[in-house]
Amino acid sequence: MRFGQHLDHNEIIENLMSELLISDIIDNRVDMCSGGERKRIAIACELTAQKRPHILCIDEPTSGLDSCAAINPNNELFHMFDYIYVLAKGGVCVFADRPQHLKQTLINNDIKCDENQIPIEVLLEIASEVI
Repeated sequence: MRFGQHLDHNEIIENLMSELLISDIIDNRVDMCSGGERKRIAIACELTAQKRPHILCIDEPTSGLDSCAAINPNNELFHMFDYIYVLAKGGVCVFADRPQHLKQTLINNDIKCDENQIPIEVLLEIASEVI
């Protein structure tokens, strides 16, 4: 950011809340939000920094989320990452690469991913079964 550059803080907040699916709680007090909403608020707070972090280490990012949000990651948000690691039980790495390489990685490993399926959902299903 250059000195004197104007930032529209409200726009940044509204965009993040939309991406994290919490726009509907914009006027709520934090103590009135669910555990999952609080977790997303915490992530949004980290992402509002003027100097964005180069890496975010998020431990169990879906714990506390409602079941629909926990098992249906936002595909757009997923593709915003430069590089991802997906760990299964016991810390077994099942994927470490750029998000845009996931579908081809699944295909290369003979893992079926239909047109109507989102690749990250297929991978998370596999990760949940790895022991």
